[in-house]
Amino acid sequence: MSLTEPLLEAAALLGVDVEVDHRVLRRAYRHAARNHPPDRDPEGFARIRAAYERLEGSLDWFNEALRQRYPAGPVPGLPEPPERGSTAVAVFRDAVSRLPADVLMKELE
Repeated sequence: MSLTEPLLEAAALLGVDVEVDHRVLRRAYRHAARNHPPDRDPEGFARIRAAYERLEGSLDWFNEALRQRYPAGPVPGLPEPPERGSTAVAVFRDAVSRLPADVLMKELE
């Protein structure tokens, strides 16, 4: 499920756009609540209330969803990154090891 799916579903349930104005959202919520009163349709009212709260606090909801889905810190199962410069050192060592011994000895003299 993508991060936008719950917002799109909430907007569709209330019959509004995702980027709706606060006043229009509140009007749509009241209209939907009249059609699904809590005493006659508690499940429908709960869905409408959840959709309203999700759209009302969508920025807070996005931040919370991001924190839950992508925890800060190392991800289990991924290898640790190499130390800084270790790749260059490994390439240098490999290049030196391929040089003929007489070239190395000539440079040391």
